[in-house]
Amino acid sequence: MKFSFDPYCSRISPILKLIACQPRNIWLYVLLFSPFLISSTARAIPLEETQHIPQLQEIDFPETSAELLTQDLPTFEESPEEEIEEETEEEEEEEQETNPSEIFIDPEADLIFTITGTRTLRPLRQSPATITVIEFDEIETNLVQDLDDLIRYEPGVSTSGDPRRYGFQDFNIRGIDGNRVLIQVDGVRLPESFDFGSTQLGRDYIDPETLKRVEIIRGPASTLYGSDSIGGVVSFFTKDPADFLEEEGDDAAVSVKLAYDGVDHGFAETVTASGRLGQLEGLLIYTRRDGYEAQINSDRAPNPQTSETNSWLAKLVYNANEFHTFKLTGEFLYRELETDVLSSQGVLFFGRNFGRRTDSLLSRDKVTRDRYTLSYEFNNPDSTNFFQILRTQIYYQDAQSTEQSTEIRRSTPPFATGRANRLRFRDSRFQNSTFGGDLQLESNFNTGDLTHRLIYGFEISNTRTSRLRNGFQETIGFPGRIGSRTNRVGPDAFPVKDIADTDNFRFGIYLQDEIKWGNLTLIPGIRYDAYRLSPDPDPIFESSAGAFQPSEFSDSAISPRIGLVYDVNEELTVYAQYARGFRAPTAEDINPAFTNPGLYRVIPNPDLQAESSNSFEVGVRGDYSGVDFSVSGYYNTYNNFIDTFGRTIPTPGLAVGSFQTVNRGNVRIYGVEGKAEVDLGSGFSILASTSYTVGDDLDSDIPLSSIDPFTLVTGLRYRDPEEIWGIDLIGTYAGRPRLPVTTDLPNPFVPDSYFTLDLIGYYKVSSNVSLNVGVFNLLNQKYWRRGDVRGLAEDNRDLDLFVQPGISVSAGIKFSF
Repeated sequence: MKFSFDPYCSRISPILKLIACQPRNIWLYVLLFSPFLISSTARAIPLEETQHIPQLQEIDFPETSAELLTQDLPTFEESPEEEIEEETEEEEEEEQETNPSEIFIDPEADLIFTITGTRTLRPLRQSPATITVIEFDEIETNLVQDLDDLIRYEPGVSTSGDPRRYGFQDFNIRGIDGNRVLIQVDGVRLPESFDFGSTQLGRDYIDPETLKRVEIIRGPASTLYGSDSIGGVVSFFTKDPADFLEEEGDDAAVSVKLAYDGVDHGFAETVTASGRLGQLEGLLIYTRRDGYEAQINSDRAPNPQTSETNSWLAKLVYNANEFHTFKLTGEFLYRELETDVLSSQGVLFFGRNFGRRTDSLLSRDKVTRDRYTLSYEFNNPDSTNFFQILRTQIYYQDAQSTEQSTEIRRSTPPFATGRANRLRFRDSRFQNSTFGGDLQLESNFNTGDLTHRLIYGFEISNTRTSRLRNGFQETIGFPGRIGSRTNRVGPDAFPVKDIADTDNFRFGIYLQDEIKWGNLTLIPGIRYDAYRLSPDPDPIFESSAGAFQPSEFSDSAISPRIGLVYDVNEELTVYAQYARGFRAPTAEDINPAFTNPGLYRVIPNPDLQAESSNSFEVGVRGDYSGVDFSVSGYYNTYNNFIDTFGRTIPTPGLAVGSFQTVNRGNVRIYGVEGKAEVDLGSGFSILASTSYTVGDDLDSDIPLSSIDPFTLVTGLRYRDPEEIWGIDLIGTYAGRPRLPVTTDLPNPFVPDSYFTLDLIGYYKVSSNVSLNVGVFNLLNQKYWRRGDVRGLAEDNRDLDLFVQPGISVSAGIKFSF
């Protein structure tokens, strides 16, 4: 008799179902929990090359009793002066050496550290790549209310969005965007974007109030992060209880922050509470946001919109002792947008609908994300174990994007008279559920004159992706037929699935060694990734796809990297890096299936291959008295570039044909970036950063449309010596982009160059109250961001809806107790 869990599994929660009802994944759970077994059973293994550091119990402390007075003085094989001198020198060396694993961010230090570039805490100036670090104070000062604000002053990194309805979509790093850029929060991948036809589901799953730090790697990072990082990595780090608590005393802290965003006339309220009870620490952050449509600097009115966001971050930290830390994290985001999509309507004039059949379209779009993470860290730099640091976590994340629309539509052609006679309702959902974990270890040792910091570990996860569309059409306005309903809406017979439900399995194992010899550091690394897509078609998909059957896809890749950092002197550092990257195709790339009868269809491509890249970068960083600068140049090539629906196949019975995603040959991107700050004295300084990128499709010999134009950001800064107040005047110049002219888009819209000026400042009213104010686009410049209007023709009637806001004011006030 065959035993089945199915009746039980149908009644339990999704997370328990994932664990209890998929026996094929038992081996996955064993691997995920193995780090905890490793940490609890690890034995001390002395390294011959590592000097033994005595433990507390091994030290012979002086006697404290009166008997000591009757004892003879000890004899020394060496003179006491020599031994004392040697001990003093050793103590001085120990004081001078700072173990990077013990530091995160010291606000009093002159150095900025990064942990994303090498997966170890390392000074930014000694990293072998260009990495942007945005810290909590900068997030506060710049009045960051969303992800667009986050990189406002970062040339070489941009965002894109659709202000007509969806808002923020994605990041672009050096001309590479979409699912080629990995976005992660606390080491957990955020869901991929989904772009299918008119649907544009972005990756706006973060609220800035939960963030204490953001790091952005520019260029391929597959050696450490695997697929999806072929263009770069955006790493979000959320706040911890310790960020608000003193090491001694102040066992509780509460803050309330109120913010106003002049762009969408939105208000945000954030309450933060943290506390400590013995070895236990806790944190709770709640943010509520309410806003309206983003304003545009145009005579045309934007689509009316209301938005609301609720965000929670909860953490419980148990410090077992100074070496062992356990952390439980819960993160929850709920965002809803309601939009009157006026831009979808035709122009009504004397009962005639000019241009389009839609009389009205109301949408409700929702985004939710729930994350649960259990992590453990062992950190003992003096440990004689094979490893000194161990970090591991297991996590479950469920994210959903839901689109609902109610449309009143005419059946008669445009320009015809008559009443609207159809009501169409659509409900589409994109769900992404991930269960996974990772383990990373660090071993520090010496071989001769070489100092090694060995980083190694693995990542494993399984993501379940589902895309379901449903809806109906109802007739209105005809006597005798009012209320008749059908599931046939346009080309769809609901419910439908454009892709089959798919399991996306990832496994990666990596090794990196930071080898230091004098002023030279060599950082070789290598990673192996295995990737598998397993479609699970159900009757809904089979009915939608017709004769097309989804294909399994599996691939593996080896991604090497080597970095070189040389400290010319205490002020000047040069670096170079080679990195190889790859990106496996998604289920949307390989197995789409959609048909619009008589017009076109989208078909799978089981022969699609993974993309690969080769990246070269050189740079120099200087930190002189009064001048801090960095300059880098890069040259990247990409092979088998995935072009979504890039092939059109003539098909009998279809006016347009069949669309298919294909691999392109070669893409080349190169450019230069720079950043500098000059101290003028008396609290004043000058800031400047710039980026210039060129990208070409070498097969077609045309520019890449994803490349941002030349950008220059300059600023004048003042900081009060007492750090009570400060102010920045920042100007941003963006040039005119190079755009391809193709048969699909013979007359692309080319945005003009523009210059904006912002004034932002802060004032600490008291130790408990701080105020931030910003005036943006002081010159009321009318301009478009390149990423927003990509793919639009110059005669597109909605161009003005993509115009950025004119002059606006934002402010925030924070009370801390």
